[in-house]
Amino acid sequence: MICSTLYPQNRWIDFTFTHMAHGTCPWYNCAMKKLTVFILTICVLFTAAAANAALKSFNKALLAEHIRSCVARDIKEDKEGAVDELIQTLNKIMK
Repeated sequence: MICSTLYPQNRWIDFTFTHMAHGTCPWYNCAMKKLTVFILTICVLFTAAAANAALKSFNKALLAEHIRSCVARDIKEDKEGAVDELIQTLNKIMK
C-alpha cells in the first residue's frame, strides 16, 4: 500500500485503507451509498430537465405551426374572435 510506504511507522493508516478498499469499513460503505444516491439523483434531474426542454421546444413548434395555418386562415376569412382567442391562448401559455 502507498500509505505503508510513505508512513511505515503508522500501520493504522494501512489497516484503515485496506479495510476501506475491501468494503469492510461501515463508514466507507455508507459514504459510497450516499454518493451513489446523489449521483443518481443528479442524473434523474438532468434527464428531467432535458425532457422538459424538448417538450418546450415541441410546444413552440406546434404553436407556431398552428398560428401559421389555422389562425392565419381565420384572420384572412375575417372570423370574429380569432385574434382574441390567440391572445387568450398566449396568456394561458405564459402563466
